[in-house]
Amino acid sequence: MTWLSFTAHAADNAVVLQWQTAFEQNSKDFTIQYSPDGHSWTNLATLPAAGNSSSTRTYSYVRHDPPTGDNYYRILQTDLDGNAHYSSIDLVKIGAKQDEFKLLQNPVTTGVLRVSINSPTTLSLFTVDGKLLWKRHYDPGTAEIRLGSYAYGEYILAGKTSSIRLLVQ
Repeated sequence: MTWLSFTAHAADNAVVLQWQTAFEQNSKDFTIQYSPDGHSWTNLATLPAAGNSSSTRTYSYVRHDPPTGDNYYRILQTDLDGNAHYSSIDLVKIGAKQDEFKLLQNPVTTGVLRVSINSPTTLSLFTVDGKLLWKRHYDPGTAEIRLGSYAYGEYILAGKTSSIRLLVQ
């Protein structure tokens, strides 16, 4: 078996692994392995190999929701006779998940709530007892939401994955 390439990269809350072989003889399978430290390895999945091939073969695997921090990956290729071949090791650093939105001020004292929005999302404003007051879609950037017509008190601003209590004064 001849390795041509192996790469791993982060993409949309996932890690995409891709590899190519130039020649496979009696190849059985590929086992995708992960390690948080580059020393202790865990098998994530096994994909079938071509068996016998003299042409370039391309393979890929997507790991959804990888853990935050260092993510080391390698591929273990196993032949039908039990011989094994490892790819190179590739490191992908996964940062902390970013909140979909955050309040730029709380309490709201000017009648205008400023919200920093990190990804396209739908925000909903609720009373503390759960009554929906409005629901709107926002694109990334800073949104100014007029709250002057609402009574002073506590409200809940909710997105797809998080919610924040806010105070209107």
